[in-house]
Amino acid sequence: MVMGSGGGNTVTRTLIPVLLTLLVLSILFLLYFLKYIPGRQDALNDRAFIELQQIAKAARERDNGYTDAINTFLKTPQSSNPLFLAFKWSPRIPNKKDTPLEPRPSKLISDSLNTGNWLLAYPLIQHARRDTFTMTIRLDSLLAPNILTYRDVFETYLLISPGHSEVLFSSDDLPLSNGFNPDSLVKKNDATDPLYIHQVNLAGTPYKIFIYPLRIGSTPVLLAGLVSVSHYNSGYKDIPLDFFVPAGIIILLLVICLPILKIFILGDGETIIDWNIRQLIGSYFLAAFTCFLLFSWLFLTWYQSTDNKSALGQLSRQIDRRFTGEIDTICLQLKIWDAVYQSIRDSTHLMASLDSSDILRSTDSTTLDRLFHPDLYPYSDYVFWVDSSGKWTATWSEKKKSNKPPLLDARNRDYFKDFINGRYLALHDSIPFTIQPLLSRQDGEYRINVVTKSAAPPRGSPHSSHHPLLIGLSAKMHSVMNTVLPAGYNFSIIDDNGNILCDSRPGRALLSNILKESEDPSTLLGSLRHRTRRYFSHYQLKGRDVALEAAPIARLPYTLLTYADLSDADHFQIHVAG
Repeated sequence: MVMGSGGGNTVTRTLIPVLLTLLVLSILFLLYFLKYIPGRQDALNDRAFIELQQIAKAARERDNGYTDAINTFLKTPQSSNPLFLAFKWSPRIPNKKDTPLEPRPSKLISDSLNTGNWLLAYPLIQHARRDTFTMTIRLDSLLAPNILTYRDVFETYLLISPGHSEVLFSSDDLPLSNGFNPDSLVKKNDATDPLYIHQVNLAGTPYKIFIYPLRIGSTPVLLAGLVSVSHYNSGYKDIPLDFFVPAGIIILLLVICLPILKIFILGDGETIIDWNIRQLIGSYFLAAFTCFLLFSWLFLTWYQSTDNKSALGQLSRQIDRRFTGEIDTICLQLKIWDAVYQSIRDSTHLMASLDSSDILRSTDSTTLDRLFHPDLYPYSDYVFWVDSSGKWTATWSEKKKSNKPPLLDARNRDYFKDFINGRYLALHDSIPFTIQPLLSRQDGEYRINVVTKSAAPPRGSPHSSHHPLLIGLSAKMHSVMNTVLPAGYNFSIIDDNGNILCDSRPGRALLSNILKESEDPSTLLGSLRHRTRRYFSHYQLKGRDVALEAAPIARLPYTLLTYADLSDADHFQIHVAG
């Protein structure tokens, strides 16, 4: 009976390491499949809907920008207005007899000349003669620029009419006629949830399709993002490096501990055999390899973090220096133009040319081109003067296509309100200015306006309403627009609320919020509110692991974010460790 009991204890002690190993591995697998994988899938779905939400917001903002530009044109119509180049008129271009015209909300209409294409139409009503004019632009001009910028999760995008179950826009040439039925998409599984996911087959390839409802003008539509099922599954099932390496090290440590654990639980009468000695020696070699792997992983992670911090810091300083340097140059150029304006104040003919919204004669245009030739900053679209009431009193542009922009009302613009309320800024040369990125009222496109105080004396009475209080210009600042960066690097200039004011990727400025694209916005928000420089070696932005540096711009209420994609660095680490 004693021998039997001892044999049972021996078997039990032999099974303990095996059971312990299986238990640890089972816990790891359960955590991975029941907690980690579902969590990553939910995060991927959230990122997908956030991406659709950002595209929908960008489309609405561009539509609002076009609407503002059209309203400005109707108030001061000019044949040289850039809207004439971007839009088509139907049935004809209105003349002075057709005014005034009242705009209506935009709507989507089918292109009668190109079957299958859709147009974004802006109806203009003339009540006196009961005429209706229509300004149209291709629908893809509204969506394509945003899609090219925001494409992170999806492979292609569709715009679907829920009323007619018809595809209005497709970003890629997909075989939609083969096995694709929009009717099945507009039938919601849950009527209380506007966001829903379907699976469809296109030419034998299964796709996940995400639906997001939006309204463009007066037309309700559905924005759909499609991603192949294989890419969708790999997006949340692939084991990332930061999970694979620690799990591998834990498993190796278990294997190393097994021979030692077996000796530790030896009972009375049990002996160590040659196989146990070989296991101990093997565990020592395996321990050395594990330590080397752990050291390599930690060293590569540290080196990558240090190198990224140095590269992002250098990139941040360069962008900061060029951005503030360009603002300085703009302010100096505005002072020169303001002096020219002051020098010709006695020339009634030239001042009338600046104060008028009419097209100028070629002789006047040539004279003003010579006088306002940009000595320091040649990248402006137009220069303007603003009086104390917020009205533009004079404008000039040397660009032949637009000639002169109309006189606008700037009372609701932040660059004017900030100056009136004393919230102006100053850089190195102490010239006070205000700055505002905006969507232009000329053509609805992105511009940056910089305004400083005018020193021009009043014309006539000191209390004349034509006294310019401010002088400013509108430009596509080359330091923060269409910039060329190393592969994998990007930057954003944001305000304290995370709104993107300038971005290295076109189509994101004024249309996105960096906090909505972050998985942990609270850590970044603290840096924005306290204006502290902070480096994140790993930060989840739009579902991607990036190295990010947040640096406040001196004397400006903005924060500069520079970030680099870490996916290539992870592949390099796996290769080196292997």
